[in-house]
Amino acid sequence: MNLLHKIISGCERLSHPDLVKLDKVIHKLTEKHEREELKIPERAGREVVQREKVGHITYQLERIRCGKTNCKCAAGELHGPYWYSYWSQNGKTKSAYVGKKR
Repeated sequence: MNLLHKIISGCERLSHPDLVKLDKVIHKLTEKHEREELKIPERAGREVVQREKVGHITYQLERIRCGKTNCKCAAGELHGPYWYSYWSQNGKTKSAYVGKKR
């Protein structure tokens, strides 16, 4: 039996006042997790224009430098902006290109 099933089984034996207390604790923990900001490392050649959090995914609108020596961005005019999504998976920050529109 996994931990969640053990907790649910234990909750079924709680009194109403204890369930109300547990509900408050669970809501505080849920709010804390929702407020936690994902640690997105700064990346060279990128400028964050906007950031939005939706559930456990953080979306960033970014201007980027492609790295080509003859490109306009080498002189400072960055490409974009483009949307990227960021999330945590197995303790690591993952990202994916979304596009010009979120």
